[in-house]
Amino acid sequence: MATPSFANTPAVIDPATITAPVQDNQAVTDLPFEVEEPQAFFEKFFNGKIKAKKDPLETETEHQERILKELPTDHVYFFELVRLKNAKPKDQYDYDMKSGILTVFAGDALSDMAKEKSPPKAIPICPLTVFKRDNYDGTNSQGASVNVRRTKIYEYVFNVMNDRDFSGIVDSRGSRIAMKAAIDREKAKAIIDDARVFVGVQFPGYGNSRIDERHDDPTFDDPRDTMLRTFGINVNIAEVDLVADNAVIASAKPKTK
Repeated sequence: MATPSFANTPAVIDPATITAPVQDNQAVTDLPFEVEEPQAFFEKFFNGKIKAKKDPLETETEHQERILKELPTDHVYFFELVRLKNAKPKDQYDYDMKSGILTVFAGDALSDMAKEKSPPKAIPICPLTVFKRDNYDGTNSQGASVNVRRTKIYEYVFNVMNDRDFSGIVDSRGSRIAMKAAIDREKAKAIIDDARVFVGVQFPGYGNSRIDERHDDPTFDDPRDTMLRTFGINVNIAEVDLVADNAVIASAKPKTK
């Protein structure tokens, strides 16, 4: 029997099926910066990109002024990076007994597509991946039906352009942040589970961004319907902070030339 793809019957996605990597929901208060929610910000960014197209009645100067009003390039936007709490300890943190340096790793796992589509020399880092899952009954042209498992994956990616300004902190091999703090071992043991990593970024503009999508259709033999959509924005990192007990315990700024 051939393995034709199925036409699907629309289904409503229950908001309760939206999942993300394990992350504490505790609020962080009294920080010296406002924290953006990645999914909402990326949606706002790309909606703004559409609206940012030049109007025929605008001068070039008026167009640039309007864009800068919507997306100031000198503003620093702060985001929390997920920590993969279900990963092995060595992929979550490291502690050097000799130097007393704690390293906390943050940033979601990346798809191959995100790595392939990132600009040359950029380091892709993912603050968050969102999954939406449901099921539907699929039927092929011969009338055979099967229950199809549908997964939609939304991957939000910062393509870091100035990683050399944060050498040792932007982990190019792991596509993640490796934030460090000098701290004694007992204190490190006390805070490691709840330590959080925040990154402050600046955007060169709307032009340095893209959306890529891949869709794997279901078949009779493999009834999985999977869509991956990657939102990529080029950024320059301005600051990285390690937070524990609602306070910044280590902060990194660009290295001076």
